[in-house]
Amino acid sequence: MPRDRIVVDGLWRCLCPLIDVATLSKPFHQWTTPRPPSAPSLASRSIQWRRQHSLAAAPTNHEIDRTTEPDTEQKPEPGPGPKKRNTPEESRIAYLARLAKRSPWIPDAVLRHFNPKVDKIPTRTIYAALKELQGAEDTYHPVTRLVEYLVAQRRERPNAALYESLIKANVSKQYGSAKVAAQLLREIHSHSVPTTPQIYHALLEVTAVHPDYLLRAQVLHDMMNRWYALPPSAEINIIIGLLRDGQYELAFSRLEELNRAPVNVPTWLSDLFLYTFGELGFHEETMAILKHRQRLVDIVKRVPPSPNVWQFLLDMFSRDAFYPGVKL
Repeated sequence: MPRDRIVVDGLWRCLCPLIDVATLSKPFHQWTTPRPPSAPSLASRSIQWRRQHSLAAAPTNHEIDRTTEPDTEQKPEPGPGPKKRNTPEESRIAYLARLAKRSPWIPDAVLRHFNPKVDKIPTRTIYAALKELQGAEDTYHPVTRLVEYLVAQRRERPNAALYESLIKANVSKQYGSAKVAAQLLREIHSHSVPTTPQIYHALLEVTAVHPDYLLRAQVLHDMMNRWYALPPSAEINIIIGLLRDGQYELAFSRLEELNRAPVNVPTWLSDLFLYTFGELGFHEETMAILKHRQRLVDIVKRVPPSPNVWQFLLDMFSRDAFYPGVKL
């Protein structure tokens, strides 16, 4: 028979003050509510499953012969297992293999595996491969190895092309560094290597991924003294670097200058500002960017903001009770 349960609460104490005496007069194990049996843990279930499905628990041939009735149930055939994910190194090798197919004139030994076959490749072909690798992704190690090989084995003197390749390699998010790029720029000046606009463009691209205010300011100062023009790609790198550096007013000012110039500003750049400024609560600036984007849609038939952008902005405007943005 189930034991009596005594519920002790404030109402009982008010109606019957002796409830505490009656409760405490019973043994402790009689008035505690028994807990339901807990479910088996995940570890115990996995151990039990392994025992049932292991090779040691499988029936032998004699046990199968002793069975009188065959099992009429058809077990489902094992389907294909989960697709194995490639490791980052395997993905990098596969990417370089695709790059080698797109550039058949570059030897496979240069792109994928650095081996003694490189000794048979002409120097100008290695320079061409370095130029090709600058626009590829995740090529930090191939570029640095090729530059080291050219300087150490081929006795190539440090020149602008090698420094440009090394600086461009530091755009890598995982292995690159703005400090290394700044050190390479100091080496260029100390060795009196003639600079090129491409070197400074590569430095600005490094500061877009690894923000460094001092390096960016030095690069812009040197470019102004050498009368190097800033292409739209360099302007975009400066804007992204300023955004990542937290200098939002300067980034917004440069974006407005870029919008006034006769250049095709990518839509993803304005989307980046909309997400960043919307999250930070800069709603007036967000509205200005959004209205400019709408004018481009109406006049030159540019791609309108995606529904995800509109949903995000509506959430941000509603969060801060910004009525002009909500009614838009």
